[in-house]
Amino acid sequence: MNDQATDATTAVAGVINPGRVLHALGAIGYTPESALCDIVDNSITHGKASKVWIELVPEPGMAENRRNNASHYIVADDGVGLDEAGLSNALALGSEPPAEGGLGKFGMGLKSAGLSQGRRITLLSKTAGGELLKRVLDIDHVEEAGAYEQLSGELSEADRGIWDQFLGEADSGTIVVIDKAHRDNQPSIKSSRKNLERELGIIYYYFLVGEDAVEMQLDGKLVAPFDPLFAAEAESNGDLDEHEWDGRSVRWLAKRHDLVIDQEQDVRVQVEITQLPHPPTFGDEQSSVRRQYMIGAGNYGFYVYRNKRLISRGERFTDIIPFDQDYYAFRGRILIDDDADAVLNIDVKKSRVLLSEDAQSALSEDVYEPRVKSRRAWLTAGEALKRSLGINTQDQANERLAESEEIDVLPSEPDSTEIEERRDERRKQQGETRPVNDDERKQAEVRQQRVLVEEFLLDNVVWERAYDPAIGTIVRLNGGHRFVRHVFQHYAQNLGVTLVLNAFFLCLARSESYAVTNMDKSAAELEEIFERMRQIFSEQVAKVTMEVLEPELTEDDV
Repeated sequence: MNDQATDATTAVAGVINPGRVLHALGAIGYTPESALCDIVDNSITHGKASKVWIELVPEPGMAENRRNNASHYIVADDGVGLDEAGLSNALALGSEPPAEGGLGKFGMGLKSAGLSQGRRITLLSKTAGGELLKRVLDIDHVEEAGAYEQLSGELSEADRGIWDQFLGEADSGTIVVIDKAHRDNQPSIKSSRKNLERELGIIYYYFLVGEDAVEMQLDGKLVAPFDPLFAAEAESNGDLDEHEWDGRSVRWLAKRHDLVIDQEQDVRVQVEITQLPHPPTFGDEQSSVRRQYMIGAGNYGFYVYRNKRLISRGERFTDIIPFDQDYYAFRGRILIDDDADAVLNIDVKKSRVLLSEDAQSALSEDVYEPRVKSRRAWLTAGEALKRSLGINTQDQANERLAESEEIDVLPSEPDSTEIEERRDERRKQQGETRPVNDDERKQAEVRQQRVLVEEFLLDNVVWERAYDPAIGTIVRLNGGHRFVRHVFQHYAQNLGVTLVLNAFFLCLARSESYAVTNMDKSAAELEEIFERMRQIFSEQVAKVTMEVLEPELTEDDV
């Protein structure tokens, strides 16, 4: 008998429920916009179209702004068309891979995108010199038959009407119709159209420009190319000088260059980065500038184009670009081809990019200098704006607060010579444990400043206090903390808001000083409590700022 036993294996046929598979394919997470764009991909690459039409058709008699009002969607192109074998492959699960440089990846796009919006996909197609053919994939039929079957049959009058509407004069082309539209929490036709109007121009920017540009129409309106980097403006204006930039022009942070993201496989991408304008510089016109350049919370970072088709936008890649309004003007582009798919882990929808460790490291190093320049330029423009307006709201707020005296003792507090001596001792201790430095003392005595903004504070707390028996309490605010930075910069010219925030934190600091001076608990215990409270508060308000405050304040910017 052999020492090594041989395991016998028997193949057992697995059970597949084709109806449930199709439901799962349609539930990947497409929006109407992303689904339609996935279908447009086929028109551009497989179809080699020169014209593409996209139609969003509401149910008859239903208003366009009502939810769940889609009747059907149409994507038509004047490309080379499909014969019988091509139609079969188009609706096959895991269809044959596209040619090199195509926009498809897994052979699932048409099925998953189409079925995400409706229960039936109809293909009408004609090759040059061929007949008009029809092929249908219908979930209802697949469920009834218990098999993954495509349907072919006679062309209906409606089919011929749709063909004549878009391709009546064309010698070849393909039309995709998605109907039996889903009625479960779907956006309105009006909302989907609005989202598509600019998205198509961004996603297919490279296909909409140049001599071989594709003509694309959305509900009869021509789609215009839209470059989110405004590279033509940057080329005209030149490189960014972060110390001199006035905030009014698009500049280069890094012109297009190759970047190796995987040394072992020699995988390269192309990277370019621009600095967009600083909207507050434009005064009353800043809202229109924000809209024109899409400057806002969800739009800064990198735009990743695969084979010149946008697959991901506003990518920060795990904080290579921090979640911070100081980077709102940072706009980068990464151009990749098929070779980078494995390194960048492109998902089925071609909408999410996950960098490998090597790629993350290479991009982070490459972007470091442009990122620093971008933030410095944004802050420079902000300071220049303040100077031009002759406004320093922080100084004005301090002047107002100087009129308010610090409460020494509440009327309800006990008073005696012994208690007052203890208070004096506590005040002296505070001056030693939380001293006011010479510069702060000078600002307090000469300029009456009690609220000072520092670049950062230990443990990233929002505030901390300093105390001098002769001067009283001073509060230091952490200019690097998300809450302080976001709110103070957003309302940089608003004296009322600045005054309220300064008063709030000065009163918190004064309350700490009062407690240490007057309460029976030991000063060390109280300081420990206050320190922990500041840490908890600072972490909580940073979380709230990121999740609630920043999106709310920048809602109109997106």
